[in-house]
Amino acid sequence: MSKFCANCGAQLEDNASFCGACGAKQEAAQTSVQQAAPVQQAPVQQEPSQFAYDPLKAVDTVGSDGSIAPSNPMSPEQKKKIIIISAVVAAVIILAVVGVVIYTQLTKWQKIDPADLYHVSYSGINGQAEAEIYLATADNLERYAYDEYQSEYYDSKYYEDRDYESFINTKASKWLSTDKKDMKKAWTKADGNSDMKKMQEAIIDNVEFVVDEEDLKNLSNGDEIKVKVKYKESKLEKRNIKLTSDSFTIKVEGLVEPIVIDPFDGYEVTFTGNDGFGEAERSDTNLNENAKDKFSYYFTTAHYDLKNGDVVTIEADPWYSIKNGYFMYDGKYYTYDETKLTKDFTVSGLKELTVIDPFEGLEITYTGVCPNLRAEINKDGCAEAVKEYVSFDYDYSDVRDLDVGSTFTITASAYWYSEELADAGFRLESEKVTKTFTVPAEVNKYINDISSAKSCDFDTLMKPVYDSINGEVGDRWLSGLTLDGTIAKVDKITLDTTFLVAPAEIATQDNVLYQTGRAELTLVVNGANVKKTIAFVAIFDSAYIDSTGALHSDDTWINVSYSESMQSIIDTYVKKADNLVAGKLITSVKSSDMGKTGTTDNSSVTDSSATDSSATDSSSSLAA
Repeated sequence: MSKFCANCGAQLEDNASFCGACGAKQEAAQTSVQQAAPVQQAPVQQEPSQFAYDPLKAVDTVGSDGSIAPSNPMSPEQKKKIIIISAVVAAVIILAVVGVVIYTQLTKWQKIDPADLYHVSYSGINGQAEAEIYLATADNLERYAYDEYQSEYYDSKYYEDRDYESFINTKASKWLSTDKKDMKKAWTKADGNSDMKKMQEAIIDNVEFVVDEEDLKNLSNGDEIKVKVKYKESKLEKRNIKLTSDSFTIKVEGLVEPIVIDPFDGYEVTFTGNDGFGEAERSDTNLNENAKDKFSYYFTTAHYDLKNGDVVTIEADPWYSIKNGYFMYDGKYYTYDETKLTKDFTVSGLKELTVIDPFEGLEITYTGVCPNLRAEINKDGCAEAVKEYVSFDYDYSDVRDLDVGSTFTITASAYWYSEELADAGFRLESEKVTKTFTVPAEVNKYINDISSAKSCDFDTLMKPVYDSINGEVGDRWLSGLTLDGTIAKVDKITLDTTFLVAPAEIATQDNVLYQTGRAELTLVVNGANVKKTIAFVAIFDSAYIDSTGALHSDDTWINVSYSESMQSIIDTYVKKADNLVAGKLITSVKSSDMGKTGTTDNSSVTDSSATDSSATDSSSSLAA
């Protein structure tokens, strides 16, 4: 069975109520074309239809021969109507699609005001505060704002369970809270918990606040902090997030106005005693009430043995430390300048003392011989107060082995008796007074040139030698030198030449003094008196001169040698090989040129010019 449109002739589905081509309603009687019982007739050859179907041009009908022929062509008004209807339908469809797109774009974004994302923490007091701005996550608040919320936490329901994590989460930004209920209320555009967490992470990873560092310092209530929001827009849009602005302003508020304490307001220091030995006493009797019970006070410098003009320092040790620029005491806010917790007080009003020179009248004496001189002090000539209360100290090694020009230092101090000295009305210029002394030229000193000696007391120097020779009367020898007869008398002893053998470069005790002379003797030979002259040499170690230039020797043993020949004495002792080596100097002077010479038997001593004769030498040692 076939069904065709009654209006335009288009073939339809059997159950179609409207034409799909022209839209005309179909009558039930016309839904099909019933064919009567077949009538026998010859087949007719049908020509192909010469018409193509165009719904805008004509409405086709079915011919009696079964062909479709255009019939009832559409009027221009009908065609225009169909075109308009089609255009309107298309426009409606397009507008609907655009509307859906626009609506979707307008409603998919999670819009966030960045001023809802920050937390500001203040440290310091009004006028001196500093601020720190950061994302208000629970982690950041726990790290940076712990002190801000402590008292509130202790009073909250969370403290009983010690659940600080949940408590601090309530202080976080609603966009950054980790509480699921709060998250769902905030993130209305999120698709489930996982999406909310990713959106939070996008905020944390890609949003930061930028503020000029100077704008975060020296803040007062009422100040405004301008904050720039720096963020990665593409990263946020990827998570359907849009920030509503790129800046916001924070108004500073809540900074405290503490009472400023001067810890030294009314604090007193007084001084008593003698200048140089005064004492400082402190008192908080008149201390300002705001400072009382908030500081401990103590000296940081010596407060005794003071003199006028000294400075003593008091330090105030606070009992309460400052946090965020203040501390609480008895319900009030206080602060103090942490850089002004010390104060200097200048000493005055002490009894003036007379400065005494401890070295006035002090005598330095020297013993020994340069370069092995020793210095000693004698304070017998000092003032009575110095002798009684002042001690003199020096390094032992500094006053030993001195030479001409050497220096040493002596320190005067009244350390043990300073108060007694002050009670006597005196003080030293300082706790320790030092003075440097120089060894003068007028001291005992070893020589390396006999010409340095200006005189010699030969009676003293040669006395052991004289005594030895005179003691040989009655003997047939002089210390081993055998004589032709017995010594009846020592007629005269004559000193000849004084020799000095010493290191050439420097004068030390390593020198040897050779004093030559002659002894004129009366011998008894076979019952007759015979005159005989014997040459001798007295050998002294370590010759030196005193402050006057007088010659001395500190040798305690004197070697004496005798010979019948003076030349033999000189060659054997003075000019021996050991004395002729490089580095040694031999100098000599006639003994008579150095002053009084020693004699025996009341005979005058003259220079000897006796002719030497060859003889055997002999020597002996004498104790000086």
